[in-house]
Amino acid sequence: MIFASERNATTTNTSPDRTRSGIDARDYAELLIRAWAIYNAMLANAQLFPAPTPTMAIFLALLTSYEQSQQATLMRTKGATAKRNAAAALLVTAIESETNMVQGLCDANPEQAMVYIDGAGMYAEKTGEHPKEILTATANPATPGVVALDANAKMLTGGSRKRPQFNWQMSPNGGTTIVNLPSTPLHNTEVQNVPLLATSWFRVSVTLGKVTGAWSQWVSVFVH
Repeated sequence: MIFASERNATTTNTSPDRTRSGIDARDYAELLIRAWAIYNAMLANAQLFPAPTPTMAIFLALLTSYEQSQQATLMRTKGATAKRNAAAALLVTAIESETNMVQGLCDANPEQAMVYIDGAGMYAEKTGEHPKEILTATANPATPGVVALDANAKMLTGGSRKRPQFNWQMSPNGGTTIVNLPSTPLHNTEVQNVPLLATSWFRVSVTLGKVTGAWSQWVSVFVH
């Protein structure tokens, strides 16, 4: 997390206290989602970032290496975890560097801060605020067997201008058995006929153009 300069924080309210990438280095699945979102956003808004650090080519190489090593880890390939952790560290460093670069642009041009932050698929956060979760699942006792799902579109798409398609999955046992649910053009949906008096799990991914991002972590909800 890169903090804005004290000058900007005290003399203007148009620049954020800090620019956040929205990544959690300990959450390998979410790291992959956010890295792709930031890469896609910065690539789509390249005119805003003439000198990204690292370059988009290097960023993509680090991202691709991490994605491959993460897949190998999920397949329990021998030695994959150590390689994944090393690739994750390099990717996190790259994202922190890009965040630093975006914050520098915000500090130099506070009136355009949100343009830069949105263009990079990042977040403006005041001290003490917390970003929305990637996915929330809510069961309403007034409508038995119905679960409302709400995905964080900005976090998943990185602000891409491409029309997104949100993909949904459900599991009755934490991912051992997976049921594909209908995809939607909107970031929220309702799932009908969810088993009562039981815990169900849900996750989401997004498709931009022909590219489908990684699945989020499972989110559980007990349905009354």
